[in-house]
Amino acid sequence: MAKPTLMIFGLGNVGGQVLEFLARVPNLGWRVVTAGRDAERGLRKTRSAIFGASYLGLYPDIGFQRADLTDVAATAALMSAVRPDIVVNAASSAAWWLRDLLPPAIRRDLVSLGPGIWSAAHMAPAFSLMRAIEKSGTAPLYLNVSYPDVVNVALCKAGPGPSVGVGNIDLLVPAIQHVAARRLGVPMRHIVPYIVAHNHHSYGVLTRGTTDGHDFFLKIVLAGTDVTDRFDRERLMAEVAETSSIPEAAGASALAAGSLCKVLLAIMTDSGERSHIPGPNGLPGGYPAVLGAGGAQLMLPASLGLDEAIAINEEGQRAEGVETIGGDGRIVFTEAARRVLRDSFDLDIEGFAPAESQRVAAQVDRSLKALGARYGLHS
Repeated sequence: MAKPTLMIFGLGNVGGQVLEFLARVPNLGWRVVTAGRDAERGLRKTRSAIFGASYLGLYPDIGFQRADLTDVAATAALMSAVRPDIVVNAASSAAWWLRDLLPPAIRRDLVSLGPGIWSAAHMAPAFSLMRAIEKSGTAPLYLNVSYPDVVNVALCKAGPGPSVGVGNIDLLVPAIQHVAARRLGVPMRHIVPYIVAHNHHSYGVLTRGTTDGHDFFLKIVLAGTDVTDRFDRERLMAEVAETSSIPEAAGASALAAGSLCKVLLAIMTDSGERSHIPGPNGLPGGYPAVLGAGGAQLMLPASLGLDEAIAINEEGQRAEGVETIGGDGRIVFTEAARRVLRDSFDLDIEGFAPAESQRVAAQVDRSLKALGARYGLHS
């Protein structure tokens, strides 16, 4: 009987590290096919995972295929040949790291809205992969790493988009566990949080200890008992940033890869494991969910309705510069996001449809690189 197949597109910070993690899982039982545009780099990273696993006496079934997601027809043909059961998009198309090297005043404007103004660059590879899946005649479970709080929503409205996201809200979970466990004098594993939050909320708490007045849902359970009222919310958030913060930007990629590995293993083994998932089944923001072979199933606390949970996440979405996501997946920017694009990049962009994401991403990327070049920064 043939092994089921996992296919990972993109071997950058997150994709490359999750490959290293998976290669070291005993008795994985799956074939893993990695794919990327740079064949030499992709082959080297794939060999690294295979060779590293051998030191533990493990010899996983892992191989590499060259794939350029901008060539939808060729990607579809590759997928038709591989026949993956699960597909992961871990690719993005922006030199976003340049913004962190700009002078503080300029950088502050560019990062103030989170990933919203960069959403086209996050969406473009995920959209191309969605189109390739459509043309391939395959029907894999589609996972997306790249800004799933927004990208999954738009793509699920435009076609068979990713039904499971990774990271973002899930990165906040162990930090909450860490602070609560220390306060209550119990092991981290005994703390069970239920969180409904957008990337705006989780990033703000992790980096600055605040959500800038935008509330999110948090319930903390210990041994089956709700202990949420034993914590002052503002103090808890501040303490996360003070004592349980994580590396920012690309530095958090190992944590994102750990989150992806957990999600993949839960789906691959149909474990029913509990997690926190951004963009599940096309919903905005992040939610507690149960994972199995079919993907993610929401597990909201009885005290919180779905409409209320969505409203929390849509508020976080607007705080990151995305006013609405239309019925066809069109992103409409807030006026604050449009102002930043005008003032920093001289771009007047009201929004974009998924099919326009590559063009808009290229515009923003060129403008960012030009801005960087003015300050002696080159990508």
